[in-house]
Amino acid sequence: MENLIKVQKNEGFFKYPNVNFDATSGDCELSGESFMEDSKIYYTEIISWLHEFHETEKSKTLTFNIKLSYFNTSSSKMLYELLKVLQDFSDDGQDVVINWHYDSSDSELEDDIADLCFDVSIDVNQIPE
Repeated sequence: MENLIKVQKNEGFFKYPNVNFDATSGDCELSGESFMEDSKIYYTEIISWLHEFHETEKSKTLTFNIKLSYFNTSSSKMLYELLKVLQDFSDDGQDVVINWHYDSSDSELEDDIADLCFDVSIDVNQIPE
């Protein structure tokens, strides 16, 4: 299985996050800003990679670090879907650790993260920095 790496890019008004998923270690990081019109297209590849990792590397711990300083409504829907996928993997026996890092002075972002995590039954470590 290959790593998934995408470098943050800006296309006009829209911003796409960094993606650094390591298939060998199971360490995954999503960082930067996620502000795009149709995030479903962008996040579909990410979710597909996670499914492949789960199918081929189920015995490995999947550590998912989110370090997004901003995400729009379209992205939040896909982030929720991503959390649900990780919850399914955990329910299927894979060790999954989710760490969501955020700026401690950004109470609005903290509330948005809490709202996303409310409806999933997997622990999300919310880490103020």
